[in-house]
Amino acid sequence: MHDAIETNLAGEAGAVLVVRLPPDLNHLTADKVRACVEARLPEHDEAGVVLDASSLTLITSIGVAALLQVQEFTRNRGVRLCLAGLTGEAMHFLEMLRLEDRFERCQDVESGLLYAQTGQR
Repeated sequence: MHDAIETNLAGEAGAVLVVRLPPDLNHLTADKVRACVEARLPEHDEAGVVLDASSLTLITSIGVAALLQVQEFTRNRGVRLCLAGLTGEAMHFLEMLRLEDRFERCQDVESGLLYAQTGQR
């Protein structure tokens, strides 16, 4: 079910899951993203997740719910999570919902990797 979501493992230990979010995070893609993170998150002490939002142009309430579920999943496992490259309409939607500060945000995937590994930005 999550095969259409592009991912790779990065970072010094290869323990940071980078997930490229689809352009539209909606009822067709939200569950795939959530399932992908749950299935592919490495069992590793240095695990982290970077959601690459650089291609994200549309996010719906279902997409936001999926992001919150991913956040809860990673928090329960003690894993750092960040949204990288979030801009435009998707950011505006999070601001309208007053959720812009709910997620750690990084400028790009590279800074997201640094945050996921060290907690520094």
